[in-house]
Amino acid sequence: MQDIPKTILRIHEATDPDGHTITYRVSCVTHKNDVILDNDDVVKLLPSFDLDSVGTVQATINCDLNAQDSFGLEATASLTILINDVNDNIPAFNSSNYMIVVWEGTQNCFRFPTVIFVFNMFMH
Repeated sequence: MQDIPKTILRIHEATDPDGHTITYRVSCVTHKNDVILDNDDVVKLLPSFDLDSVGTVQATINCDLNAQDSFGLEATASLTILINDVNDNIPAFNSSNYMIVVWEGTQNCFRFPTVIFVFNMFMH
């Protein structure tokens, strides 16, 4: 994953009929150290979150969004974040160099990692 937090949601959904100032909070039950609410009321996923490290291709993060007015009255909404893994890892060989020796005039079949190469060399 990249080194910048990923924006998930900008919160501007709550309104106060009395016109009071609203402050927001997010608290997550799962992956609680990977989700933050910044000063602009944006829910973000931190770069430390990496599905590759937990060995899965999908994760669900369950959170509560809280909106509180300046008099302490509070409303809560549920937030479920479904995260799908990105194919961000390149394939890797076991070695950076391979050498195969084949004798002239023979047919040899070699297994090279998962692909079969058939060499058919004839003397002229």
